[in-house]
Amino acid sequence: MIAKFENYLRGDLAGSGTIKSYIGAAHRFHRFIGVLPIEQVRPSHITEFRLTSQDRGIGGTSISQYLIGLRSYFKWLHREGIISEDYSLWPECHLKQKKAVTLRSARQAEHHKIPTGKSIPIEHRRLIIKTSLSNTRKVDGLNSNAGERNALMIEIGWICGLRVSDIITLKPRNFDFRLGRIEKRITKTNEILSLPVCSDLLLDKVKKYIEVNNILDDSFLFPSSQNDHMKSSTFTAMFEGVLTKAGLPTGQLNGYTPHDLRRTCATELFNNDVPLKTISLRLGHASVAMTENYLRLSERTEDVEKLTSAIGKVFDIGCVA
Repeated sequence: MIAKFENYLRGDLAGSGTIKSYIGAAHRFHRFIGVLPIEQVRPSHITEFRLTSQDRGIGGTSISQYLIGLRSYFKWLHREGIISEDYSLWPECHLKQKKAVTLRSARQAEHHKIPTGKSIPIEHRRLIIKTSLSNTRKVDGLNSNAGERNALMIEIGWICGLRVSDIITLKPRNFDFRLGRIEKRITKTNEILSLPVCSDLLLDKVKKYIEVNNILDDSFLFPSSQNDHMKSSTFTAMFEGVLTKAGLPTGQLNGYTPHDLRRTCATELFNNDVPLKTISLRLGHASVAMTENYLRLSERTEDVEKLTSAIGKVFDIGCVA
């Protein structure tokens, strides 16, 4: 269907940049709705698509371009008789940034104290780890099998709240086992993140993983066969494979995505009364205000204690050997 839309744009003599933008928006939206037929899309799906994009750190200008592309796509679908209603006329396809922030606040208010985004419940987290560990395939360059490696990456994601781009680029030198911290330059912001792991169990797993696999201090924890680090696309394929094998849904609309590991960290800590500023710092949100808060936080051990208590309660499920 998208290929036909692309042919239509080319026949309409649209510029290459416009075609790339519109087709990209259509692909993003279809990945978001997953298996939901396009005929069943409702205005709420457009709103969720935009809010999810905001949660992933995509800026207002890019989101506006997505909506422009989707409007063109929806008009074409309507003209082709694929959808009976012209979705491009919906107000949700014409939202401005100021209105978007208002709607986001309203959605958060509906969920009371639960932040925007999905949290993977504990029973599903246990199933994900158990399913991952069942993969005993040999990994090139490692003594650990694929399941042990994958389970460790997933646990780092929902305990530390790191983005996938930062999980796959971790090195032994990023871990200060004496102080129980991770020190790393964040890929997205290029800022140095220093966060307390607050989980002796996770630190022990990482330390054992390094020792078992004889990983040098400046080598990647999760290497690829090309002597580089694992790629984000490989991580995504791995995560979706584990979910499918576990019988859990995938996809941004009704399923889980790798970014939900990060959302799980934020949501679970928030629901266990960890201060919002502490959580923001843990996620490495880049701003001067956040940095100032972090400097003050380093002298407030009560926040670290709350982190340790919450993580021990909701994350240390003890499945990875």
